[in-house]
Amino acid sequence: MPMPWPLWIGLLVVVNIAGPIYFFEALEAKVVLAAFLASAASMTAIFAAKGFVRLLGIGHIFWIPMVPWLWTRLDQVGAGLGRNSSIRRRISRNKSRGTATSAIWKVTYRPCGRQLPTPASRTSGNGTKRR
Repeated sequence: MPMPWPLWIGLLVVVNIAGPIYFFEALEAKVVLAAFLASAASMTAIFAAKGFVRLLGIGHIFWIPMVPWLWTRLDQVGAGLGRNSSIRRRISRNKSRGTATSAIWKVTYRPCGRQLPTPASRTSGNGTKRR
């Protein structure tokens, strides 16, 4: 196989395994990982028998039923997508304390209405930091 192909295949393997492992607690991640492993096994068997041929594309057959199923699950995973359990705990803890932090505005609000100074609010008019 010419040189760029093994690198490309290796990158695809890393991405297709790392994503589902990172989100492994979700059912969707388990299904994606199972489809990838089934595809990889079938493509490995075809490659061992026939070499690098177009027939390897048949290994993608496992993705055909999975993609529409994932599409139907979008409304169920949207809110928690990308948030791991430690972030969810931190958000929950901040809500129970009555605090909310926004990285966009760099301001922390408290129920008493007092704004806490942040590094962004401690700069003088010319952009240098006050001490």
